[in-house]
Amino acid sequence: MPTTDLPPARFVGRLPGVLGADARPLLLGAAVLVLGYLPLVALGPGTDLDVGGVHDAGRAILRGDYSVSRTPGAPVHEAIVGVLHALGGVVLVNLASVVMAAVTALAVVRLLSREGHPHAGWYGLAVVLNPYVWIAGTSMVDFLWATGFALAGANAQLSRRWVPAAVLYALAAGCRLSTLFVIGAFVLADLLGTAPAERRRLVGLGAVTLALTAVVYLPPFVTMGWDFLDSNVPSSTLLVQVGRFGVKNWFFFGPVVIVLGLVVLPRLLRDLPRLWPSSAVLRMGLLGLVAAELVFLRFPWKLAHLLPAFLCLLLVLGAARLLGGRAIALLLVAQVLLGLVNVNLADPDRPDRATGGRFAPEVIEGQWVRDLRCRLDSDREAYRDPGRGDEGGDGVGADLFATWRCVVPWSE
Repeated sequence: MPTTDLPPARFVGRLPGVLGADARPLLLGAAVLVLGYLPLVALGPGTDLDVGGVHDAGRAILRGDYSVSRTPGAPVHEAIVGVLHALGGVVLVNLASVVMAAVTALAVVRLLSREGHPHAGWYGLAVVLNPYVWIAGTSMVDFLWATGFALAGANAQLSRRWVPAAVLYALAAGCRLSTLFVIGAFVLADLLGTAPAERRRLVGLGAVTLALTAVVYLPPFVTMGWDFLDSNVPSSTLLVQVGRFGVKNWFFFGPVVIVLGLVVLPRLLRDLPRLWPSSAVLRMGLLGLVAAELVFLRFPWKLAHLLPAFLCLLLVLGAARLLGGRAIALLLVAQVLLGLVNVNLADPDRPDRATGGRFAPEVIEGQWVRDLRCRLDSDREAYRDPGRGDEGGDGVGADLFATWRCVVPWSE
């Protein structure tokens, strides 16, 4: 792997393949986590609609009972929240989310380092700079728990450590069941390029992961029967679903990253036949990206649901060596700008339950700024009584719903 002459590089190089030779992205990433993430952990559980339900489910688990936070449940994350909240309140829960943001970033770095990428660490920095990672990494939500476990499982899979890989994958699915589709893409990607002798082990990995996941989801099944698989995510006609999918993808990735992706797409298509057979990480990134986007096409709701797609996109950009130094710098700047300012393309007729909309492009505040503003204005204790003022019968009270309306770009 290429090295630099920086003195810190010798120290970082001793880390077991985590970062590579260049210490700068590690130091910058650590600074972002300490100076940018940690000050937010005391600002309540975050603005997500489900924080109250997760808190209640965690408390129920500690009592030896189970109540689903929302279908289909997230038993692993709910249990973690229950234990951590009992020990240190919402601050400890949020600190653990910061750790999972770091785990997710380092897992991306490790995957790209396997490909010998000289700038793998900078892709990890892009992870922690992303505003949606930043928000999830300081909140009582499960997104980064799922991605962190899944990407750690991918690293274990490529190291042929089958038992840790299966356990990590099951933990990821236990935090977000939809992560199984991305995990399946990771296993399939390896199957498509591995030697025949390894394929049986990979099939076994998939089977054990499914079995462990089934065990994890026994509590929701026992509590609700097969109804635990019923989704309460609003859906509509195919045309409306595609419209939501497109508008929210644009807003999530931002115009800079989308234009950057379109610029490098011809090169990816040109080089793909050469790179596909030899790069397991590229195959994982591409198939994982497709899986994540197909799931979002079916359930185009929360913007943070696209986090697996963003992480898989980074794997594709890195494994295919599509970005030079200046383009990587642009990618990093784009993450910062995305948190501060964004371009919205359309307004729906009914937020999150749209049956139509109108093309109305405008420059608005970025999601990091919006989330911080709404977080500061919110009732940070409302999660303790999530049903307070509930008028819709969905278990989400008026205070939590007001915070959610504040943070959703299309609710105004």
